[in-house]
Amino acid sequence: MKKAIFLLSLFASLSVFADITAYTPTLVAPKDGADYQPPNVLLDWNPVAGTIDLHYDIQISTSADFTDPIQLTTAVSSINASELMFDTQYFWRVRATDQSGSSSWSVTRSFKTVDVVELSIPKKNGSDIFPNILLEWDKSEEVTGIAFFDVEVDHVNTFSSPDYHRYLVPSDGSVHTYRLEDLYFGQDHFWRVRAIHSKDTTAWSETWKFTTLETFELKRPKNNALDQNPDQELIWDEIDGADAYLFQIDTDPDFTMAKTYETINDRANADKLHFGEKYYWRVMAYHTQDSTEWTDVFSFTTINQIKLLLPADGATGQSLFPSFQWESISGINSYCLEIDDTPDFSTDPIHKSVPTTMGSKVTYDLPGPSLDSAVTYYWRVCALHEYDSTGWGQTWSFRVIATGIDDPALLASSARISPNPGNGLFTLELSSEAPGIVHLTMMDLVGQQLRSINWDLIQGMNKRTLDVQELPAGIYMLRLQKANAVVTKKLVIQR
Repeated sequence: MKKAIFLLSLFASLSVFADITAYTPTLVAPKDGADYQPPNVLLDWNPVAGTIDLHYDIQISTSADFTDPIQLTTAVSSINASELMFDTQYFWRVRATDQSGSSSWSVTRSFKTVDVVELSIPKKNGSDIFPNILLEWDKSEEVTGIAFFDVEVDHVNTFSSPDYHRYLVPSDGSVHTYRLEDLYFGQDHFWRVRAIHSKDTTAWSETWKFTTLETFELKRPKNNALDQNPDQELIWDEIDGADAYLFQIDTDPDFTMAKTYETINDRANADKLHFGEKYYWRVMAYHTQDSTEWTDVFSFTTINQIKLLLPADGATGQSLFPSFQWESISGINSYCLEIDDTPDFSTDPIHKSVPTTMGSKVTYDLPGPSLDSAVTYYWRVCALHEYDSTGWGQTWSFRVIATGIDDPALLASSARISPNPGNGLFTLELSSEAPGIVHLTMMDLVGQQLRSINWDLIQGMNKRTLDVQELPAGIYMLRLQKANAVVTKKLVIQR
């Protein structure tokens, strides 16, 4: 009897399972109660197993009991709705169907479609906005399924002025921007957006305001800058939407007689400015419809003296062939170097024209011999271009001092030549306090080199023979150089 009851129960169970068709789908997205959904919202659910001809039936309705629903069918586990009404709550559900029949309907979820478009850029109440500006809305690009975006722009928030503009922006699902150009400077602008497809239109977005810039900022040189080059580069803010810039530079802060220059760049060079002069400058931007106000006025003062570097002021023990160094400036043609043994440069100063260099420093090696030992010298530098020159500015001093055999005076007194006049066979004597090398050069009176010898000295008295008997009778010069010391002796050959 128990066996019969078991078999009867098993048969009943198999009968129940035999009636089961496809499983009921589980909804995935959008989440229940989701807001701000696009009119072509993607409905997604988990797929279920079934026969080859398995498909899904979808119902979308504005009522929870699915009165007069939208009916959709798909063979995959998601589907996009199409042109749903804006600002509307929808209910949706899904069931699976195959050859054996249909599953139960899934649980019901709801979502609400977008009511208004959200604005993004420029920020609400933004200021100093460029006259060319990209309006952007729905930055996350959630509002899809749109045919057009309707954009309104005006100077008043009622969108009723003579300057009112409306733009219909076609949307392919990724276009959520519109570029405005040549807006008036220093002007309030109000804007709003709504979305449109063939069946419905959203309400207008919130109205946002932005204000275009009235003027802009100067950058370099900084206001009240000192020691600026005479080819000063003027730099200011670049304005998106400006066709060109006007700038003025003058020594008069009121620009009474100033010339006006034009450029399409955000910078310009003021060339050949006068040295030691205070200049004032300002800039204006414009396009075909309007112009900004002049910027605030900046000033700068050009350099009027060269900064000396080497030899340091008061330096001693300097070479007879010193190197001079100073800071370079741009926008000039050359430098003038003066050297003298009096601080007022009143005797007979050495005057050298020094070309400009590309580096930050100028180095000039003085050819020689031009200086005397044991003398204090003074030096100064100025810069020149076609229309002006700097002042002399700083005057620095240095002293040329040689020691021992390196002193020309000592070298001259310790060097002896005999017999002189002679027949061309001379004896040279030279006393040295330390070992070293003396370079001997014999020249004729026009400076042509006839003989060159290096003489290795020992400490104490040094003696050697100079044999130039092959030379014709006449007067010759013997140049002795030890380190920085140079002395010239006269030789006379007689027959």
